[in-house]
Amino acid sequence: MALSEHEKVVLEQLEQQFRMEDPKLAEAMEPARTRVPGHIVIAVAGIVAGLLLVVLGAVLQGLVPYILVGVLGFAVMITGGHFAVQQTSVSSQGLLAPV
Repeated sequence: MALSEHEKVVLEQLEQQFRMEDPKLAEAMEPARTRVPGHIVIAVAGIVAGLLLVVLGAVLQGLVPYILVGVLGFAVMITGGHFAVQQTSVSSQGLLAPV
């Protein structure tokens, strides 16, 4: 069911008033912007590299140095996962902007 012209005008006026009264909330209510594809690729690469380091640390023999490799791999995986879920998007100027 489409809106009538009068309803469209009233809706636009309400939106403008809402944006003037609380611009931060209005910006937060906008639809999600598109994610940067390279951002996800880097995150997945970090997770895979971290997993490989964890496996390398588990497979190789020796106590202290390989535990450090495993811990480093785990840290890289966590960082990659955080990078993947971080809500970064492209702003209207084409720059990365946290949402």
